[in-house]
Amino acid sequence: MGTQDQFVVYPRRWKIVFPLIPCLYLALVGLWMALGQGDALWLRILGWMLALVFGDLTILLLRQLIQPQPLVTISAAGLSSANASVPWQAIQQLRLLIRGRGTFLVADLRDPSLVVRRRSLQRRLMRRLVFRDIPGFLIPLTPLPSEIDLSRLLNEIRRYSDVPFAPGLAETAGVAPGLKGR
Repeated sequence: MGTQDQFVVYPRRWKIVFPLIPCLYLALVGLWMALGQGDALWLRILGWMLALVFGDLTILLLRQLIQPQPLVTISAAGLSSANASVPWQAIQQLRLLIRGRGTFLVADLRDPSLVVRRRSLQRRLMRRLVFRDIPGFLIPLTPLPSEIDLSRLLNEIRRYSDVPFAPGLAETAGVAPGLKGR
């Protein structure tokens, strides 16, 4: 999962396959509608929109399936993911967020200017549409592999830093209270 100086977690691959199938189907339906023989202009426009949006998502998911990027990397420098890197000194506290069917670990930030962002257009749009009310750094926990649960993730964070957890987070996860940063 990681080396001595960092802890790296990759997402479960089957969590990528399930959304890939409907995205591919909708992209192909959109392409069929766009290139269809009918005279309805609105159907062609709708088809191109479907083909572009779901074709882009299909490419993104295929890329993640073939060459998975780490879901989260925990090191002495801080937390990082495919979206951004956050140094420990920028994190005020960690808390749990449940939104719909997804569970996220949110790092509330002291100084957002220390965050190094590297987000694609899709991720920026997703952040603006779904998570615009959350100012912190999000780590999705839903695609975690089965051998890594929340308590293991929090114990690994505790190995590298003394960032405080929100009230109840450590107890919910069953984190060992005696663990200190390195």
